[in-house]
Amino acid sequence: MKLLLTFYIIIFLSSCSFFQKPSPVIAVNKPKLELKNPDKMELSNVQIKVLNSKNKDLYFSENDVAFALTEQQYKNLSINFEMMKSYIKKQITIINIYKDYYEGDN
Repeated sequence: MKLLLTFYIIIFLSSCSFFQKPSPVIAVNKPKLELKNPDKMELSNVQIKVLNSKNKDLYFSENDVAFALTEQQYKNLSINFEMMKSYIKKQITIINIYKDYYEGDN
């Protein structure tokens, strides 16, 4: 009995959706995408000095601080900067694709 009742309920509910008309598709104009290119970066000047035991007194005064990198750390830093530049270029490409999509002829 429960099986028969379940069968009738399923048939009844599915038949309601069987006779519905599909919803009309309405074309909507895409909003204009207003993206401004960011201002160019103005980087600060960086001066690198090579220090060794012979010239350390020329560069250091009482309040100076030095940061040191090994050769491998310097390579890693350079690789990181290249990866960031590549990432930024990819993001610019993605933004241009979106801009073409929204402002294109479609």
